[in-house]
Amino acid sequence: MEYLNGVYGLFNNLKEVFNMNYLDIINGLFEVIGGGMVWLNVFKIRKDKEVKGFDWKVSGFFSSWGLWNLVFYWGVGCWLSWLGGMFLCLGNCVWLYYVMKYKD
Repeated sequence: MEYLNGVYGLFNNLKEVFNMNYLDIINGLFEVIGGGMVWLNVFKIRKDKEVKGFDWKVSGFFSSWGLWNLVFYWGVGCWLSWLGGMFLCLGNCVWLYYVMKYKD
């Protein structure tokens, strides 16, 4: 039970320091982790220099949603989500660039 108090305390400290709510912290962590995964795809496509079995329109849609999320997060003051979203959206846009460059 002491562990849960420590986790709760961490969220409260972040909230006080950055004036964030716990929902922004959790969502921002998802954005950062997702961004890391997308950047792994960027490094892989740069190495392979080919694209197979993927429709670029799927990532195009999610990249446009990511751009909207940046506007939304800024507007509602979710700063950790905005930073994580920037990392994720930039990775998606770079990945799309390489898809267009290396497509058949």
